[in-house]
Amino acid sequence: MLECRRKGIPQTVYLNNGFIDTNKILDKIEKNSPLIKKIALLNEKERSKFIFQLSGEHWTEFPDSLKEKTYLKEWHISNTKISSIPSYIALFQELRILELSSNQITDLPVEIGCLKNLKELNVSFNRLKTVPPELGKCENLEKLDLSGNLELMELPFE
Repeated sequence: MLECRRKGIPQTVYLNNGFIDTNKILDKIEKNSPLIKKIALLNEKERSKFIFQLSGEHWTEFPDSLKEKTYLKEWHISNTKISSIPSYIALFQELRILELSSNQITDLPVEIGCLKNLKELNVSFNRLKTVPPELGKCENLEKLDLSGNLELMELPFE
């Protein structure tokens, strides 16, 4: 409300039954104002709290601290020497995107089937030989990329 007062917007314009009508405020405040930029930055910071990113050939395993961040919604891990996914991945019930391209992963844990909210799985350009049938339990999976796994000969029926 302070920003509205500074902009000269009368109280009756932005209050509706004692509650702030944000649509009216945004109509009155210029789109490029510092307040709007600050809100956008805060939204991006909030969103980035839920994303884990890791890349670089010096990584051979996941950091121990990762298992405590079960609120994560996205993992983006690429171009590492990581060869396996830890079984504690089952704890990440909010995980939506699992991007694991261009690593050294040889197999996926059966616990991947516990990720009921998983929508995208990219394990392209790894060293997968098999895919666990439990992957079929990921009922919300919309996108699966297994390309570039030259030793992967067949997929489970599930």
